[in-house]
Amino acid sequence: MNARERTEATVPDDGGLAAALALAGAWGGDPARTPGGAAASAGCPGHDQASSAGLLPGEEALAKVTVSGPRRWWGGPLDVEGLALGSSRLAAAALARLIGRPGALSLRSERVASAFDSFRLLRVGGEPVQGFAPLSRFWPCADGWLRTHANYPHHRARLLAALRLPDSASPDAVGAALARLTAAEAEHRIVERGGIAAAVRSRTAWEASAAGVEASLFAHAPLRIERSGPGAAGRGPDWQSGPGHAVGPGGTASWSEPRADGTPVLPAPWRPEPRHARAPLSGLRVLDLSRVIAGPTASRTLAALGADVLRLDPPALPELRDQYLDTDTGKRRASADLGERAARIHELLADAHVVITGYRPGSLEALGFGPAQLALRHPHLAVASLSAWGPGPWAERRGFDSIVQAASGIALEYRGEHGHPGALPVQALDHATGQLLVAGLASLLWARLDPDAGSTGPGSAASTPDGGTASGPRPGGLVTAALAHTAEALWALGTHRDPSPADHSDPAPAGHAGPGPAGAASSGASPAEAARVVEPVSWRPEAGGPEVLAAPSALDLDGAPAAPATWSLAPAHLEWEAGLAADTVSAPTVDP
Repeated sequence: MNARERTEATVPDDGGLAAALALAGAWGGDPARTPGGAAASAGCPGHDQASSAGLLPGEEALAKVTVSGPRRWWGGPLDVEGLALGSSRLAAAALARLIGRPGALSLRSERVASAFDSFRLLRVGGEPVQGFAPLSRFWPCADGWLRTHANYPHHRARLLAALRLPDSASPDAVGAALARLTAAEAEHRIVERGGIAAAVRSRTAWEASAAGVEASLFAHAPLRIERSGPGAAGRGPDWQSGPGHAVGPGGTASWSEPRADGTPVLPAPWRPEPRHARAPLSGLRVLDLSRVIAGPTASRTLAALGADVLRLDPPALPELRDQYLDTDTGKRRASADLGERAARIHELLADAHVVITGYRPGSLEALGFGPAQLALRHPHLAVASLSAWGPGPWAERRGFDSIVQAASGIALEYRGEHGHPGALPVQALDHATGQLLVAGLASLLWARLDPDAGSTGPGSAASTPDGGTASGPRPGGLVTAALAHTAEALWALGTHRDPSPADHSDPAPAGHAGPGPAGAASSGASPAEAARVVEPVSWRPEAGGPEVLAAPSALDLDGAPAAPATWSLAPAHLEWEAGLAADTVSAPTVDP
């Protein structure tokens, strides 16, 4: 959908069902039911419709996810609520199908809203946390605007180095340096030094760019799913390697001697435990190799339902503490150098069910842990691969939600009355992408259990009642998503005339945390205020440390908010938990 074709749309009061179907695109249900779905699918290089057909939930499964509350609350020109409800509904339907309990997972608008706004609502010791750092903002340039991201110390250092400024430089000094450059010059200079920036582009300019053209191919299919196995999409004849075949740095393939047909012996798939009703993902082992928001949001959702999630961070680049407190409730964390501990980490992966990767493309590949390498070496895994831009000319460029908004035309769509660029009311690209990853991963896990999942008719492999084929358990696969693809999907939901849009100058700017956690909304509250009611979970993840109030998952399980039973910031060992997880708990309402 280009700028000339965009029309204002009426928001359907359907709890995000139409948006969920649109986000599922060619991968769930009939592509012809979504605007441009069939054409968009045909134009997506590398997408194998036969291998992905039927994997994501269709309309019948989506309709079983009940949704209560308003359909529109943030306001503004784009259907951010549709993106939030649609992605969360897709995740809920896929998870309910996986655990064999249709209708067990439901949504409330206020909980989805608070989950997507979780960082702004986070409280540590009763105090809000800082959002964007002083150098993460919009800057006027000689011919337009630039957006930078410098929350992490190494990104701040690269920004200053690119502008030839000392480490002590003030925001005024940065502003003066950027004012002498065009937005394109500043973007090029900063990106070339490994920093993070994007010229603020109009929607038309983005659509005309090479990166924008590539991203637009995914507007109606933002989630790509590929099954592992001989002949699977993107694998080709080199999928099978046999025992002892080196698969990049870190050693040899971990599977045992293959069968006569050349396929590796795969471990049995994960199965839900009916006796753990409040922790339906108990026993599911997830290795989280992601950072910031989108990837950790996906694993946070799995942890809230009982999965054993182990997050690994490099010792030299630890996660920002407040970011960790926001997105990592219920997980265990460890610090490990992937190069030095490769053998041990591959041992973990051999016993894992899911791995989530979220580093810049190319960085994990150099260590032998790229998504395709993992899918090849550990074909039983459901692997999630997240990037900022997806394939194309910007594939290896660094990026964050706010940077993608600036480049793709969203910032100018939300500009203020004096032309200052704006932003979505929440970091919706991150959170929605996280929920899409959950939907894709749950679908791959379900496909290992259901012998008919994604079957392509007479030519498909013979299946067995235990969820495998005649040659053994079914393989996993690869789920791929990108923030830029989610942005295109948001645009594809349509633009809307809002008579009184909210002020969306920047989500959670430095020094401002927005409204705090609340109990019940007043009877006269607007839909926007009502949707921001949050029932936070109270944690004390460090002995003697401050109380942390954090938003639970966007999903309700059996009518109660899903949240993990325990959470500790103590460093974990590189091993999986023994036994099954404790049941999850209902999130208590905590007065501010």
